[in-house]
Amino acid sequence: MAFDVPALQLIAYSSLTGASIIVASVSVFLAFRQNFGWRSIVMPTSYGGGGSNSEIEIEFEVWNRRKYPIMVLAQEVTFKTLTFVKENRALTDEELGTEWTRNGRTFQLSKKILLDPNSHHRFSLAAEYKTDKPERVWDEIASIKVYIFDPNKNRELLIGSGKVKWSTMRGIF
Repeated sequence: MAFDVPALQLIAYSSLTGASIIVASVSVFLAFRQNFGWRSIVMPTSYGGGGSNSEIEIEFEVWNRRKYPIMVLAQEVTFKTLTFVKENRALTDEELGTEWTRNGRTFQLSKKILLDPNSHHRFSLAAEYKTDKPERVWDEIASIKVYIFDPNKNRELLIGSGKVKWSTMRGIF
């Protein structure tokens, strides 16, 4: 059985060239991430409420995974279906000492915070709601949006957690 040596050499050289390109591409990607870090993220850490006091609580963290500091400009938490009482107690973020403002089902906190490289900050919100059906809170969906300023890109960016559902979070904690 005879093999065509030049054809086998062409196949070997082509496959080794392709493998080298893949290794070089992965190296460039990892080198970029090593120099600038990964994008910032929002992580919900707890989400709960219900019971006799009709209060919903949500805590989330903003993580700066960049190699340089960023500025957190504003936070926004929007609930899908709950109706909140008009006589809300002061909704303070304990660590910041500032109050959340409410507009319908949306709560906003506009305190600017400088996040150092590879650090995080926790935000918390507790609000009283009124409902005819207490079990409805199990299906409540909250959307978290955080606006940051990235000095390397010189622009404001929106990072968010997507939608958070209480019935899926309660098994985690």
